[in-house]
Amino acid sequence: MIELLALQPGHRVLHSGGDEAGLYAAVGADGTVTATALDAALPYNANSFDAAWVQERLVGLEDPAGALAELAWVVRAGGRILVCELDWASLALASEDRATTAIVLGEIAAGRGDTGRHLPRLLAAAGCHRIRTSAETLVLDLAVLDEVAGLAIARDHCVRARKLSAETAKAWWEGLQELDRDGGFYGALTFVRAVGEVMG
Repeated sequence: MIELLALQPGHRVLHSGGDEAGLYAAVGADGTVTATALDAALPYNANSFDAAWVQERLVGLEDPAGALAELAWVVRAGGRILVCELDWASLALASEDRATTAIVLGEIAAGRGDTGRHLPRLLAAAGCHRIRTSAETLVLDLAVLDEVAGLAIARDHCVRARKLSAETAKAWWEGLQELDRDGGFYGALTFVRAVGEVMG
């Protein structure tokens, strides 16, 4: 993904969650790579960087649009901003119990949102143009999907919130485990990348 930033030796790059080692390799000894958080105003002047990369850091922010506007302020005109997020509203899995699946996945999406599908709009609002977007569907087994998405945590939360009975939740989970053992499990999540150039 680093190639999307069009980096050159000597470039100055700001990142939050990006591939720091890869960035150092791209900008060389004369370049700089600076890590930052996005939950507060950035302590940099305008045009301080040639590019910025944000990897899975917008979900949970109160103002993701404001965070990207801050990046567009500190990246020079013509510099690129790359943003990558999982689109939690795209989370899907196959189960015969569709009603329970919808409740659990809805719980996850409510907590993590659908920021991924809004990346092009957010970049445009921040002052970027020439925006390019791509997406990849990640097909995951039950163990990995549970680790990434917190399926069991969401299931248990739905039981505590009385959205599901304990018996229904248990049967749903056991059904997923059986599918996974037999090779019949399907779970997927979309990873979205958007890159834009800061307008002058």
